Amino acid sequence: MSDFQEYNLIKGSGNDLFHYPAKQQGYPDSFNGVTTDRMEGREWMICRGEVYRATKSKLLLIHRQELELYTEGSLLYSSGLNTTGDIPKARGEIKKILDGLHLESARTMHWILVISELATNVIMHADKGKIKLYDSGDCFTCCVEDEGPGFNLNDLKDKTLAAGYSTKASLGMGFTIILKLADQVMLCNTEEGSAIIVKFYKSKGVAVY
Repeated sequence: MSDFQEYNLIKGSGNDLFHYPAKQQGYPDSFNGVTTDRMEGREWMICRGEVYRATKSKLLLIHRQELELYTEGSLLYSSGLNTTGDIPKARGEIKKILDGLHLESARTMHWILVISELATNVIMHADKGKIKLYDSGDCFTCCVEDEGPGFNLNDLKDKTLAAGYSTKASLGMGFTIILKLADQVMLCNTEEGSAIIVKFYKSKGVAVY
């Protein structure tokens, strides 16, 4: 079986993970920060599918070369995250942007809470990071990148499978809030750090990878 056939076999086992052109780059370059061989790459794909299904199609693991696919759109805001003071600053400036678009206030507050949790996670667990907000047409996309140790993907998989992603005991309150209130969540882990992308759809009930 070729790499391409194997990729689509994993992708097609259950719900399609995302709408994405035919894979051309081969398997991901890294898995938990370690250079992978073909077998480890296959394990990464299986882990991605298991986490995606365990979180009811809410959390998708991605690798570095997929980041641009999920952060397309017009850049609305960009800032560094280096100190605790950057958290309320980013929260306030993004709220001002969203308020100016006259969106539903309750949903806007949910989005701001998620963005605040993302920024807080950077300050708590990484040396520094950055946050960007895009208008992606039918949704807003927030991408937060850091230079920290990232998530342990095996641990993440075990917790989502064992306890259910919606419980505080399984993933922690902050990450639980993010998964509950965001429409889609993408997580990227590399040896340089991690990135979390969240999408907030402008219309309710629209969420397709």
